[in-house]
Parts: sequence; C-alpha cells; structure tokens
Amino acid sequence: MAWVERGDTYNLMTGGGARGIPSAETKEMISQSLKGKPSNHAGKTHSDQTRKKMSQRRSGEKRKSHSDERKKKIGAAFKGKSISKDHCDKVSKALIGRTLSKEHRKRISEALFLQALKLKNKGTRP
Repeated sequence: MAWVERGDTYNLMTGGGARGIPSAETKEMISQSLKGKPSNHAGKTHSDQTRKKMSQRRSGEKRKSHSDERKKKIGAAFKGKSISKDHCDKVSKALIGRTLSKEHRKRISEALFLQALKLKNKGTRP
C-alpha cells in the first residue's frame, strides 16, 4: 500500500502502529509463553458493591441457548468417548459424604424414572 510506504504517516505498517499484525508463528510463541500462568485477575475478588452492580445489570436478561446445529456438533464431539476408570474413581471419591436435600433426591429420582421410560419406549411408535 502506498500510504504505508510514505515516511510522513503515523501508521508504519498495515494494522496500525509500529508492530503491525502478528504472524501465526508470533501468535503461537505468545500463546506458549502465557500457558500455565495465572490470569491478571487470579486471587482477586470483586467487592460486594461491584457484584451487586453486575447482578443488576444482568437481571432480566435471558440466557441464550445453543442452536440445534450447535447442539448436534457438541453431541458429535462426545460420541464414542468413554470415561476412564481412574476418572470414575476420582468422581466417586469426591462425592463421598455429600448429602442431598429431599427435593433434590426427588428430582433425581424423577429424572431417572423418565430416562428409564424413554429407554423402554425407544424404537416403539406411539
């Protein structure tokens, strides 16, 4: 571009500034150097006043659900994957001693009943 090659402009390269648009190699180097480091907000918490403001700002806002196409992609990504025995053991150990309320146990029971009902009726036409 002609205007970039002129010496009297502030934008010294395409993308503005003196550095321009980083190459894929540079982006990868930056990514690798930041891996394993905590974020800038690590160890910090928002004040009660700030949390209240954020809550008020989001109140009344409906959460967006995934589109049908996105749901299919997510399902396809998990299809055929299995959980390792080690992972199952860790989850089991983490849940030992957990107590559930009566309402929660009832909801789980109803969900399992509906799931069993669906499996029973799978393949049959209404």
